Amino acid sequence: MTVMLYCVLGPMTKQISHSKVVVDLKNNRLEFSFAETITRNDLNTLYTDVRFCVADLKTDFDVISDFSSSKVIRLESIPTIRKIMNYLITNGVREVIRVVQDDRLIYKQFLNLALNIPGYKPEYCATRQDALNRLEFNIKRNGIRLQIPSISVELVFDDIQEHGRLIDISVTGCAISGCRSQPELAKEILLIFPFEQNDTPRLSLKAKVVRSSKRGIFAVQFIDMDNQHKNILWQSILAEIQRVEK
Repeated sequence: MTVMLYCVLGPMTKQISHSKVVVDLKNNRLEFSFAETITRNDLNTLYTDVRFCVADLKTDFDVISDFSSSKVIRLESIPTIRKIMNYLITNGVREVIRVVQDDRLIYKQFLNLALNIPGYKPEYCATRQDALNRLEFNIKRNGIRLQIPSISVELVFDDIQEHGRLIDISVTGCAISGCRSQPELAKEILLIFPFEQNDTPRLSLKAKVVRSSKRGIFAVQFIDMDNQHKNILWQSILAEIQRVEK
């Protein structure tokens, strides 16, 4: 399952007094238009509409969120933002792309929220057209990437035991940083996550390093993962998100 969330921010745009969402059945997509100031009452109404709209979509739907009229997210609205994010995640959203100009205050608010609350990891675009192009031409992901703040993961390779910080994770792989000894490209490793599985406080998965950077960040692809194991991992991730939010 993967999500796409698009947020469009730009000057000289028409102001919107209330946030709204519509369904694009042909493209299996939700399209949001957000108000100038995003408040709790506004999002509570939107959340009700979202639940009706999602019922009309198939699993692996995309979301375009247009924030071109938005200036600020009020702190009171954050719990409802989390409710909407979690509802989209649990109901099969596929890819998240936010179209936001990076000189806007709301863009900085999104980055700060990502450091403190669990949820999907979006892509960012400058315009809605860029977002649409990415939806049409990019290779589709096999699973939505989720962020869970302050999660440590244990790595075992070449008789080395390491610890790193989980950047994001999906049912097909994850990104990790902060390791003193970083495994080489194509190296097969064992990852141990602090996710409960059948009353066991840790979840172990085999993985292969598929990308690495000089910044100390590397990405792995899980191996030997059939649908049953993917479902176990997905349920473990959702349970961890719920635990962190308590």
